[in-house]
This record gives sequence, C-alpha cells and structure tokens, in this order.
Amino acid sequence: MQTSLFNYLDVNREKLKAYTLFIVCNTKSAAKKHKNYEGFDVATEYLSDIEFEEVISLFSQCNLNNIEIFQSEISFINYILNNEDEIRNKKLIVYSSAQTGTGAGRKSLIPAFCKLEEIPYTGSNPYVVSLCRQKYHTNKLLENAKLPVPNTWLYDGEWLFGHKPLHNQEVLLKPIYESASIGIDSGSLIRYSDESDKDIHIRNINMQQPIIAQQFVEGYEVEFPVYVTSNNIYPILPIGLSLSPDETCMGRNFLNYEAIYFDKYYFYNFESNLNYNKEMVNVVTETVKLLGMKGLCRVDFRVKSKNDFYITDVSTNPHFITHSSINHAFKLINLSESAIAECILLSALEGV
Repeated sequence: MQTSLFNYLDVNREKLKAYTLFIVCNTKSAAKKHKNYEGFDVATEYLSDIEFEEVISLFSQCNLNNIEIFQSEISFINYILNNEDEIRNKKLIVYSSAQTGTGAGRKSLIPAFCKLEEIPYTGSNPYVVSLCRQKYHTNKLLENAKLPVPNTWLYDGEWLFGHKPLHNQEVLLKPIYESASIGIDSGSLIRYSDESDKDIHIRNINMQQPIIAQQFVEGYEVEFPVYVTSNNIYPILPIGLSLSPDETCMGRNFLNYEAIYFDKYYFYNFESNLNYNKEMVNVVTETVKLLGMKGLCRVDFRVKSKNDFYITDVSTNPHFITHSSINHAFKLINLSESAIAECILLSALEGV
C-alpha cells in the first residue's frame, strides 16, 4: 500500500501546477472574540502563527499556480460572492480547517459552501464531516457493522433510552462534537455510579452538548493515518502516542485537554510493537469505507492487547504539521512533508 501511494503521487502531482489554492484556517492570533465552553478554549483547535506558517510552507512546495489565504470563513465567503465572475475562470482548490464557533456542524460550513459554488475542496463531503464529528452516531454505525468499538452511552439531560453504564464500570466522559480533547480533563475518567449523574449533568450544561460515557480501555493509544481516493484506500502506518519518551504504553492515562494544548505527548512506530495486530489495517479500511471518508483521514484506537483493540474516534481533517501523527507517519515511510500537502490537494481533483 505504501509503495502504491508513492506511485499515486508520482502519476498525479503534476496536475497541481495549474491550480490556485485558497487556504481557509482559523488562527489563534486572528480569532475574534468567540463563544467558549467553561474551562475550555475552542481556539485550542486553531493554529498558532508558527503552525499557520508551516501549513502555508507545506502547500507552497506543491508547485501551485498561486496561493491565497483567508483567516476566517466570513472573509472567504465574502470574497467568493464578490468575485464570482473571476472565480469561474480560475482553476481553484479550497483547503479548509476552519471551524469557528461551538457545537455541531461547524466544520462543514466551508465544504458545503464550496459544493454550492461548485469549487473543488479537499477532504470529505459536508455530511461526512459532520457525521464524523458526532462521536455517538459514529460509534453506533461502526458497532452495527461489527467493527470493534467500546461500549458507549449518551447523556443529554437524561440517559438515551434509559441505557447507562453498569455500576462501578470505568468510563471516559467526552463531549460528542469536539476534537483536540476539548472537554476532557483529569476528572473525565470515572467509575460510574448513580451519583456520577450529577457531574455528567454539569458537564452536559457547561459544554452545551450531549456527553458520551465510553468504556475505558487501558493500554496503548494509537492513531492510524489513511489516505482515501475514489479508487483506492492507502493505510499509511499506525502511530503510537505516549506521555513520556521512555514509556510507550499509556496504561490508565489518556490524552486530556492540557496534554493537547501544550503538546505534551510523543510519537512512535506502533507497527513494531508486539501488541500490533495486522487486522487493524482491515479495520481502518472498513471504517473509512463505511463512513464515506475521503482524502487524508485518521482512525484512532485504544489497544489493550494484540487481539483486543477498539476504535475510539475518527478524523476527516487531522492536523498534519510537525507535531502530529500524520507527519510522523510520512517521515517513517520516507515520504516528504510536501507529499502530505500533495495528498490533501489531490483529493479535491478527483472527478474534476
């Protein structure tokens, strides 16, 4: 699969020379005053100025015709609406990681707008982007397809259908629409009892969204980047995450908001771990097929043992800058950082 990805890039990268790229990203420094959750800043998901420059630098290596930059969804949309005649005569690709605001659907705005304006955009379609940000729905779809997922329950003022964790069951509490561990703190791992409902209800109110209680899996944290085209799926490499450079197993630890915010985690090649099971490749492939994901994506796991692993999350638009599992995986298979940008952009040109 990795050799095939090399071939795919060799055959297709020249197409990019004719295109202008519009980059739409939120940055911490340019962000206007925004609605927040109590104790958690949504700008955690935004790029720092250094990260933003890195994104621009990576895309600049793709020999594009031109690059234009927008640091908010509104500025991009206004530009398109005010220059529609000019836009129709341009070969455009839009890359967006923008997600201003809180709650459901916010990352689908730019893909949906591009679809309306018939402008090629990177990654998955708006429905899939929203679906994959809804942790409970994603979990239940995968569960129904007999893919390995942890038992998961939904609380939104009350437990859905009255179903809740067993007494003394260890669960991790997560808000259903967030990434970058927003809403996950040191108190998110609990042993459930009826008394837990008070804390879960407070989280439900503070985060302004439903909360899932997900069966906690003690063991390894693994992110599996995958590249999806119309005709092929290229699983790249399973990347382990740890909180210490000297200890690969997370054990009872997990990535909380603080660890993500301050980049306090490390990467390693999980393929060489004795607990790696090659069946994970098939699980990744079936997951992206079922959910309809496209472009450069990621499937996340907790691994208890070689034959005991679970999908805990998916991402349609994962970070790919230096401190990311995507970047680490590409280096390990001897693909340059520019190949990351090429993969992202080429996903927009299929069918064009």
